[in-house]
This record gives sequence, C-alpha cells and structure tokens, in this order.
Amino acid sequence: MAVGLATYGSICDLWTQYAGIGGDLVPNYAFGLVLIGLLLVNPFLRLVRLGRFKSAEWVVILSMAFMGSVIAGSGLMWTFPHPIIVPIRAQAENPGWKAKDLLGYVPDVMLVDAKPTPEDPLPDAVKDFLKGKARRGRVIGLGEVPWRAWGPTLSFWFAVLGLTFVAGLCAVVVVHRQWSRREHLPYPIVTFANVLIEDPGPGLFGPVFRQKVFWLGFALSFVILTINGVHKWYPGFPAVATGINFNPFREVEVVKPLIKVPLYGRNILNVQFFFAAVGLAYFVSSEVSFSLGISGWLFALCAAPLVARGVDMSSATFAGGLPLYMYFGAYLGMGIMVMYLGRRFYWSVLKRSLFLPDSRAGVSATEAWAARVGIAACILLVVLLCRIGLHPALAVAFVLMIGLLFMMVGRVHVATGLFIIQQMWHPVDILVGIFGAAALGPHALIILALLCIVVTIDTRIAVVPLALNVLRLGDLQNARAGRLVGWMAVAVIAAMIVAVAATVWMQYSFGVEGMDSDNTRWAQVVAKFPFNMLNGQIDKLTEAQLEAASRPLTLSRLLQARPTRHFFTAAGIGLFLVLGCSYLRLRFPRWPLHPVMFLVWGTPWMVEYAPCFLMAWLIKSLVLKYGGRRTYQNSRTFFVGLIVGEVAAAMVWVAVPVLYYIGTGTFGESYSVRP
Repeated sequence: MAVGLATYGSICDLWTQYAGIGGDLVPNYAFGLVLIGLLLVNPFLRLVRLGRFKSAEWVVILSMAFMGSVIAGSGLMWTFPHPIIVPIRAQAENPGWKAKDLLGYVPDVMLVDAKPTPEDPLPDAVKDFLKGKARRGRVIGLGEVPWRAWGPTLSFWFAVLGLTFVAGLCAVVVVHRQWSRREHLPYPIVTFANVLIEDPGPGLFGPVFRQKVFWLGFALSFVILTINGVHKWYPGFPAVATGINFNPFREVEVVKPLIKVPLYGRNILNVQFFFAAVGLAYFVSSEVSFSLGISGWLFALCAAPLVARGVDMSSATFAGGLPLYMYFGAYLGMGIMVMYLGRRFYWSVLKRSLFLPDSRAGVSATEAWAARVGIAACILLVVLLCRIGLHPALAVAFVLMIGLLFMMVGRVHVATGLFIIQQMWHPVDILVGIFGAAALGPHALIILALLCIVVTIDTRIAVVPLALNVLRLGDLQNARAGRLVGWMAVAVIAAMIVAVAATVWMQYSFGVEGMDSDNTRWAQVVAKFPFNMLNGQIDKLTEAQLEAASRPLTLSRLLQARPTRHFFTAAGIGLFLVLGCSYLRLRFPRWPLHPVMFLVWGTPWMVEYAPCFLMAWLIKSLVLKYGGRRTYQNSRTFFVGLIVGEVAAAMVWVAVPVLYYIGTGTFGESYSVRP
C-alpha cells in the first residue's frame, strides 16, 4: 500500500493534478481506503466467514498508507527530483548563472552527474529528462534511463532522507508516552480515527456507522461537496456556498490597514469553512480552538501598525524577513517548553540510552533503543554532510534545526488538529540571519539551500506528526509501538526508493514537457530557489569579498560574522511570546490563550482555517452551556460524520476524473474538497 500510494501518487499529483494524495496531515486516500475497507471489505469477509480485519490491523494499514502519502505528497515528490537536475538546464539558459558558474559551488554528489561543458552545454541526461525518449506515447525500458548519471546522487539523497526519517521516527517513540499519557495532548486525528475503526462486535459495521447522528453529519458534508464538485465540472449547475465574502468592507477605514499586512491581509475578508477542519477543531480544548480562531485577526492587529510605520513585514522562501525570524523564535520557545515539561523523563531516556543507571526506572527498553538509534542516525547524518564539504558546526546546526522543525510541527498537530502546518522558516534562512551570507560563503550556502529544498521545503505532510498519531492510535488498540515504528521505517524508505525510481523512469519516457502541468511547472520553479538565492547573495559581494568567502569555512570566521539586521530582535519576540504565554498559562488556570498560536498565526494556511476553529469554539461553547457535557460527548459523533463525509467526497472526486480519462483519454476537471 505504501509503495503503491507513493508511486501512483507522485505521478498523479504532478501530471494529472487530481486531488493530492499527500496534500496534508489528513490524507484523503489513506482514510478513504480505510473507509472502503470498513464499509465493504470487512462486511464481505464477515458474510463469507473468512474473518475480518481487527481494529489493531487497521492501525497497521493506516500507518502504511500514511507513509506512502508522505512520499507522494509535499513531503518529497511534489518537488523531487527536479531540484537535482533542473538547475543544470537553468544555468545553460541563464547567462548570469553561467558567468558566475553557480553549479561550480555545488558538490558533485548533490546534482545529477551531467554538468554542462563548453562542448556539451546540455548533456543528453538532462535533454532527455526534459524532452522524453518515448516514441508514439510508449514508455521506455528501465534500462534506457541513464542510471549511471543518477546513481551517485540518488544514493546520497536516499541516505540523507532515510536517516532523517529514521531519526524522526525514533524521536516520536521517545516523546510518545510523555505527550500522550503525562501531558494529555488531545490528538484530534486519533479521536476521529479511533471511533472509525472501533470493533463492530457481532455486527457487520462499527458502532459509529449504526448511529443516525453520524449519518446526519456525513450527509451534510458529502452532499454539499458533491454538489460543488458537479458545479466545477458543469458551471451552470448551482453550487452551495461554504464561506462568506466580506470584500465589500475593504473600503472601511478601520479595515484598510489590516489588508496591507503581507501574507495575511489579502485573504482577511474571504472567510471559508471546511468540514474536516471544523470537525477536528471540535475535539480540542476551547482554549486551543479560541486561540487559533482569533490568531489571524490578532496577527493583523499587531502587524498593521508596524506596516503603517514602514516596517518591512514581507518574507519569502530563502529570502529571510522579520516574520520568518519571529516564527523561528516561536518554534525555539516551544521546543524549550517541551523540554522543560518533560525534563525528568527525557533526562532518564538519555541516561538509559547511554547505558547509565537511572533510579527512577521509568524508561522502557523500546524508548532507550529508539534514543540510541536516533542519536546514531543524527551522527551519521552529520558525518555525511561533513563529507560533502559542510563545516561540522553547520552540519550539527542543520540537524538540530530540522529536528526542532519537525518535532514542533508534530506538537502543533497533535495539540490542535491543524492539518496543514507550514513553518515558513528553513535552516538556511536562520543560519544566514545569524552569521550572514558572506561569512557562510557560497559553498556552504548552496549546500544548505539544496538540503532545505529537499528536506524541509513543504511540511504540510511529514512523517513525525503522522507517526505520533499512529502510536497513540496503537495505544488505544493494543498495537506495539516498537513494531509499528519499525515497519513504518521500512515502508517509508521502500516507498521513497520505488517512487523516485518510477518517477525518473516516467520523466525519461514522456519528458517534463510531455508531463506538463501547473504542478510540474511549480516544481521547476522551486528547483531554482537555491540558485536564485546564491545568485542574489553573490551580487552583493565585491570580487575581493567573494574570493574571501569562497575560501574554506573556519570557526573563527563564523564567530566574527555579522548577523542580519533585526534578526535577534524578531526571533526574540517570537521566543518571548511563546515563553511568556506558556508561563501565564501554567500560572493562571483561566488564562485564555494557548502559546501554540504564535507558531502559526499569520501563516497563509492559518488564514484559511482560523474561521473553522472559531466556529468550532462557538458551537462547543453553546453545546456545553445549554446541553452540558453529556450532550457534548454525544454530539461528537456528528462531527466524526462531517469529517468522514468530506473524505468520502474526496474519494468520489478522485474516481470520477480517473474514470473519465479511461473513457475519453483526456483529463477532466480536478476538484479538491479543501485547499
């Protein structure tokens, strides 16, 4: 399942542009396949007396589907392998890049072995990737792919990604019991999934499918999304509005400053509601749903006076900016709080992992071995990065930063149910902010940027948050954490290798131009980000400065570096907001704001989903006030139905275009139930 989803999904998302397999942390295909199994496969097996899949087995199935979805989606294949080959063509076509020889700063192993020469500015390995080698629409044989040129670089990237996945899964095992049993984080996805896979007992279907209130929620979301899908195919068919457009208020004087806030302002008056987001937000505490619900407006109110005074609040990928530095500070603050809350447990884990005695004896053998393997994976990753020319201090910093990034994305997800989380910052942004591009030098700069473009470019789906859900669901269904994590590691690595190989083969069959789509074009744009950044930084240096920066990096040069202006101020604000809010939350039980809001407020996806959290908070408050806790518990089934209805509608609108293509040979409309 993992290999199939990853392989099919990578080609499907890039070429056909149907609903994304790995678009967010509630992957529709994964849950859709489980839904088909629960409603069709299990009843059939029961009727023919062949047994049926148990709840714990559905946990395993879901874990495999999650891993395939990570590879198929933004976790890797939405952009890969374009960043390791497209820049070769880009330099051949860009006189500025060619004059500076930007490819010359890249270690050979990080790009496909097909660098241009004066005699051959565009080698066949690149040319065939762009144009394709197939004739009359037929795919080529696997042996016709120039694997000799791809082999070394794919081995390097598989090692980097594989070590990252393994380290992330080990970290999940270490924090799992602390987060789920001691800190009692809500895990909204698990709440929904556990109800879905509950043991049906003597019946054909699980208990949730036998409740009328579930089908009311299901019908509401499924019918509306089906109607809107038909409208997408046939514009004359009526659609059902799922939002409110307040754009007529753009001319109100109070609103005008808010609209000017970068990232957030352009969508502040376009309020949309998404069924799955409302359903999941209903399962979290009122404190969290209220905080995220008002986060967008709060960010705009704080940022608007700064923008009015001329403070640059813009930011861009690999270009830095005050908001990016602030988000890094917030992530660092949350990391400090996570370590503080679990300090005794994590210290015990570290001692046990180093074979030191621990009097508390609260660490399991699985957690100790996970820590050992995770530490070993991190050390190997640092060594690997040093071997390609990255300074050890930068290699360690990169590994620590991606650890902070993915663990805090997981923390936000299991604490809030927010299923699209983009951190906005990347390690290269932060290292440039701390040391400056001139101190890092062009070699380190391009290495870090290429690592980020592959490893951290888009965290809307990732291994860590999904694995956290799997282990919590496994707890509830008595599935062993060690085995689950071991098989998830096997699945994600196997899916990565097969999906990348299949995608490279398809690209050489039809070419980038033959698989042309908006997604393919976007992947080519993203592939140039590291070199655009390098080009811009080189333009800022004189010849003497460039010569000095190009020398091997030393620790003394790093210590004498000059940070980017206002970096520490912006990062300090994010750090202070999270630590201050965390202190107030621990000190005053009625403190209304949750510090997690400062990790996501003002980000584009939070702008989209903030109204859903506010609506869920309002509904939950009214239900608790007028119906009490029992009514709230009973009403949760309705919101499970809302989520399942959206998943079912997504599966329908994946199947319809596929059937249309089979029947007509042309691509139909693509309709997504959520952005």
